[in-house]
Amino acid sequence: MLRLFTVMYIVCAIFTSSPGIADSDIPVSVADKVYTYETCGQLSDPILNGNNDNEIVISDYLEELKKLGFYKEEYKDAELNKRNAIIRFQSDHNIPVSGVWDDKSMNALKKRLKDTGFKHPDKINKSPTDKKWITINKTTRILTLYEGTKVIKKYPVAIGNPPSLTPSGKVKICSKIINPAWG
Repeated sequence: MLRLFTVMYIVCAIFTSSPGIADSDIPVSVADKVYTYETCGQLSDPILNGNNDNEIVISDYLEELKKLGFYKEEYKDAELNKRNAIIRFQSDHNIPVSGVWDDKSMNALKKRLKDTGFKHPDKINKSPTDKKWITINKTTRILTLYEGTKVIKKYPVAIGNPPSLTPSGKVKICSKIINPAWG
């Protein structure tokens, strides 16, 4: 367990804090679109749109991400914290990880607020083992840790550029080095 955690921590740290990765993709303002809604109440009591009782109205997506535990004040830079919260939310909901709040993210948030019994949207009929195992989705850039068929955690990851440089296939770890010297 310690070994797997160490490897995943390195992958996540490289993606979220390396200045060379996707610097040009970091938006000046994270919100590409402005959503104007009335103020929302508690997370457990979202406002329903008067025209359509099934639609949830969200006044501030960032506030909702904070209530759900995706926003963390890890850095002094508020924009970086906001971007990381969006990345965590997107990876947790199988949305392609971009760090930019978009319609897919808003729709996933509305669905999440509507469904109080939310479970990760992964369906595994037969796992390769009852122990812990991972998958990496190159399209959405998400690493998922499973235990049997249960999702334990999701992490955003960086892949090769172009994506074809990232190898595909089923692999088995034959040997592990704990806390290797990196150069």
